[in-house]
Amino acid sequence: MKLLYIILFACSLPFCVFSQEVTLTGTIYNEEEDKPLPNANILIYSKETNKLITFGIADTFGSFVIRVSKNQARAATITFSCLGFHSIRQDLIGDDQTFRVMMKPDAIRIQEVKVKAPKIRSQGDTLVYNVGSYAKEYDKTIGDVLKRMPGIEVKESGQIHFNGTPINKFYIEGADLLEGKYGIATNSISSENISVVEVLQDHQPIRALEGLSLSDRAAINLKLKEGARHRWIHTLQAGMGFTPFLWSGQLTAMKFTKNLQTINTYKTNNTGTDVTREFQSFDLKEWANRSYRLPDYITLTPPLHWVSTESVNS
Repeated sequence: MKLLYIILFACSLPFCVFSQEVTLTGTIYNEEEDKPLPNANILIYSKETNKLITFGIADTFGSFVIRVSKNQARAATITFSCLGFHSIRQDLIGDDQTFRVMMKPDAIRIQEVKVKAPKIRSQGDTLVYNVGSYAKEYDKTIGDVLKRMPGIEVKESGQIHFNGTPINKFYIEGADLLEGKYGIATNSISSENISVVEVLQDHQPIRALEGLSLSDRAAINLKLKEGARHRWIHTLQAGMGFTPFLWSGQLTAMKFTKNLQTINTYKTNNTGTDVTREFQSFDLKEWANRSYRLPDYITLTPPLHWVSTESVNS
């Protein structure tokens, strides 16, 4: 008889343990569409400690089944959450419960994000300088910005060096419009119209020798902003002073298309600034044979008072 009592007690244990759990079931819906909401999260928290007790995830039909101990359920809350929907939280009663959860869509608010282009990036043998990262409000021309770019040095003569060595070509949108007389561009083109400055390292200017013979010198290429391409760009700079009366003015018009590359600049001053230095060529071949010169149109008036114009087309 004693053995029978022991057996009956042992058989009743699983039922006692099972009776200490509560079962939470239900289905979660998208309230707007009245359709099941899959993959929503179901989280059970302790009221006293606010620690997570257990959790579950709704299946593809929005349904879920979660079991939790009865003692914990008496002092717990259940939270339903899903990305893009308002979360719902409510208390548990400590017994089995069935839920029908209607979740309202919620617009995701993303904080403002500012994306900044890197100052310098590398593309193979080409270094790309972001002009906006080096430009200042008081800059007049792209030449002012070039002086701040690492590795680039602009001499007093206007000649550009990269890593201590003179460049061998100066391009605008890939066109060698000015040949060696790139001072016309650096002292006339506004930095506001230039997107990036490309430094082509070990540049071989002779296309027939590309890949066959390397150069130890770099070239510079100016890339225009999208809004500055394929249209006429005009810039005007003017200044005036008194006692004695002084003036300085510059008007530049340029256009770069597939079939036309042109820069026209007119400068005048009586301040003593010699703009003829911009006509100096830094092409070593031109220095050697003087076989080619851009047309210079210069008129001189009394000392400290002269006018010059330069027109280049290709």
